[in-house]
Amino acid sequence: MKPRITILTAALLTGACTTPIDYQSGQEPELIIMNAFLRTDETEHTVWLSRGQLNDVNALPDATLDCYVNGTLTASGVLQDAERYTENYHTTACAFRFSAKLQPGDEVRLEAASGELHASATVTAPLPARLAAVDTVSMDSDRYMHVLACHLQLEDRVGETNWYRLCAVLDGKKQSISDTGETVRNESGRNAVSFEFSNDPILNDGYRTQDDDLALAESGVTLGTGIYNRFCSFRDQAFADRTAEVDIQIPTSSLHYWGTYNAQPLRAFITRQLTLRLLTLSEETFSYLAALNAGAPQGYSWSILTEPVHIPSNVQDGLGFVSLSSASSVTLRLPDVEVPEIDVEDW
Repeated sequence: MKPRITILTAALLTGACTTPIDYQSGQEPELIIMNAFLRTDETEHTVWLSRGQLNDVNALPDATLDCYVNGTLTASGVLQDAERYTENYHTTACAFRFSAKLQPGDEVRLEAASGELHASATVTAPLPARLAAVDTVSMDSDRYMHVLACHLQLEDRVGETNWYRLCAVLDGKKQSISDTGETVRNESGRNAVSFEFSNDPILNDGYRTQDDDLALAESGVTLGTGIYNRFCSFRDQAFADRTAEVDIQIPTSSLHYWGTYNAQPLRAFITRQLTLRLLTLSEETFSYLAALNAGAPQGYSWSILTEPVHIPSNVQDGLGFVSLSSASSVTLRLPDVEVPEIDVEDW
């Protein structure tokens, strides 16, 4: 299938402002837009569906979504927050969630339908590389007041050209205790963790860095719009068939988990764990992320004087992008903390 170009696809995935479909000859005036980032380390998956028209984009809550794994119907999507989609509520996409355990090598096909509209996407999970080891040290940083510095070992898959992405997530559990020692509330949550990696040549993969900007500014060069590696996606060119040593820095402010506050002063005990994940991507997914990086400075909206950014679509009979990545991870237990709750009346 010849890839189609759409500014809209990027807008839906990144939360930027949407623009009308870039109409091309032979393209249907109305179609389904499907976006999803599936991963083998997750069992709950979300697919975003929209109805795309020449001059508008709307959520598609009346759609059906089926997931086939290796040709077998495995799950059907369930619309999330169905009560939100009323005639008076306008949004550009709605989420359908399904449960499935996906393995490296699995072929996954998503099929969406709404009335006479149909769209599908087929992706295969690549074989994963290995996140072999993680060493950490707490330290001060020039850019951040305090960071958790992580030294990682990545093992490339031998005899292949590979594409990767590194990401981190914090899981926290909070037990709120009353003045009498009684447990008032137990809660848990998960947050994506931001980290600094641009000074690592492997992870940054040749993109512009903040240090580059600083050097140009000090030399008197007028800075133009920069393109940065927002997803920590990279190729294996610098360590093909070998082990790579890479470094990231996580601001300690990103490693706080507080949960909700209560209407009365309490104590809270918090346990935390940090998971670092190496995702093995398809070349198509790597190119898609590169296109999003290129479009970010423009807000995914271009004028006639701006060079267009080609954002691929792998959705048949529709638009959008579906990917399936394989993961290798290392989980670190962070020190427990005890914090006083904030009395809402004192805010």
